Amino acid sequence: MPFTSVQGRKVYYELHGEAGGVPLVLVMGMGGSCRGWLPLQVPDFSQRRRTLIFDHRGAGGSEDPGGDLTTRLMADDTAGLLDALGIERADVLGVFMGGMVAQELALGHPGRVDRLVLVGSSTPFTAAALRGALAREPLFAGTLPRLRVRRLTKSDRVPRSGTGARRG
Repeated sequence: MPFTSVQGRKVYYELHGEAGGVPLVLVMGMGGSCRGWLPLQVPDFSQRRRTLIFDHRGAGGSEDPGGDLTTRLMADDTAGLLDALGIERADVLGVFMGGMVAQELALGHPGRVDRLVLVGSSTPFTAAALRGALAREPLFAGTLPRLRVRRLTKSDRVPRSGTGARRG
């Protein structure tokens, strides 16, 4: 079982695939083991890119140090894991509460996130607070007028065979 130390505690992770390019980090929701990604997402994604899955503190194989737990702390843990594995920048996909963690990662460590995908998630921020946080980040300078959110529909699906063109 692969483990590494993040902020002085043991974190379970798995890195799949050997493709080059920007890695993909899959951030599970609260209490879920990263092994939930294994049946469907990891086999598909890891064919095209390195794919990192991991257990949050206190979930699955990762150590539980006790104490309070916030999405910001979990985002800092994720950045620490990227540091420990030598991953400078990644695309990040967060599901449910993992999406909130992914948002905190993008805001707290903007140089680490290339693209952000949120699935079944919401924001712990009001729209005004999110715009304010983005406006303070030099990385996002000039992008706010273009910032948009779009719901995906069935027509946005990429065929599983990988033979179709992506829409969007």
